[in-house]
Amino acid sequence: VAEQDSLNSKTRNRTIGTLIGLAISPIFIGSIFLPYYLQKKQCPISTFHCGTMPSAGADLPFSVLGIGFSLLVFASLVVSRHLTRKAYNFPILISLLGLLVSTSFYINSVDYYFCVTPANIIVREGYFSAAHSYTWNEITDVSAWCWISHTRGQPSYHGGTLKLTFNDGKSIPFGLSNGRRFLLNDYEMLRQSLQHETYRYHTNSTVNPSLCPAELYHLLHNWIAQ
Repeated sequence: VAEQDSLNSKTRNRTIGTLIGLAISPIFIGSIFLPYYLQKKQCPISTFHCGTMPSAGADLPFSVLGIGFSLLVFASLVVSRHLTRKAYNFPILISLLGLLVSTSFYINSVDYYFCVTPANIIVREGYFSAAHSYTWNEITDVSAWCWISHTRGQPSYHGGTLKLTFNDGKSIPFGLSNGRRFLLNDYEMLRQSLQHETYRYHTNSTVNPSLCPAELYHLLHNWIAQ
């Protein structure tokens, strides 16, 4: 009898683990593709560059872990045969509350995006926040840096990014590289949009020939002179 109970317990645990895995998988997949889908769907047709706000990933790991943990606790309590109904009513309520809170954080975290258009820059920081529109003359600082991407199993490549900072302190990352491809059209549209504006331009020590792609280094290094 003891061996049978042990076998049933292991089978039950495997079933719970499988169900939790199946429930969490769409959440992880959604966290990868949903932000990109929302950017494309909600940005105006005149958008020439879009991306995800850096703060988008702050709540995502905790919300996914919270959802997984809440589902695990809930499923374990439901299938448990060792607790009376009164004993597990409160834990089930707490796990459902945790699931609700974690899900709301997850929904909010996937809707952080920005859209750059010739007329303005639209920034949205969460599903529960309204989008904010900045004009180009609200940009006070433009800073540049270069980097090297290291992906397991893939050759490394060089790239560059600009950070556009607004007069309220918020900023967006304007990537100039998509993989190994330099986004020349995006760069030219950005320069055109900023040509009549007043702002400060900065580079850090990473803007050098060893870190920047060859075609990008001269553009960033000689930004003011252009």
